[in-house]
Amino acid sequence: MTQLSELQARVLITLADIEPPWTLTGGGALAGFHTKHRATRDLDLFWHGQHSIAEVRREVIAKLRAEGFDVTALRTLDTFSVLHGW
Repeated sequence: MTQLSELQARVLITLADIEPPWTLTGGGALAGFHTKHRATRDLDLFWHGQHSIAEVRREVIAKLRAEGFDVTALRTLDTFSVLHGW
């Protein structure tokens, strides 16, 4: 049982093989895998030990678009990015 939506689960499956590996944290981790007590609207993915996620961000966007998601980068920095999509 999970509180993640089908769309959120599809995103996580699409990104499962991204290298380097990521960690799901925040409400998504709680809703999907730990307490499962509430839903969440976002997914917080972290790539540990990366000085820049620019290349990872490009790969994430490309993989999601290849799966039919409409993805837009709303805010990007070297180590932080907010993506919006559906």
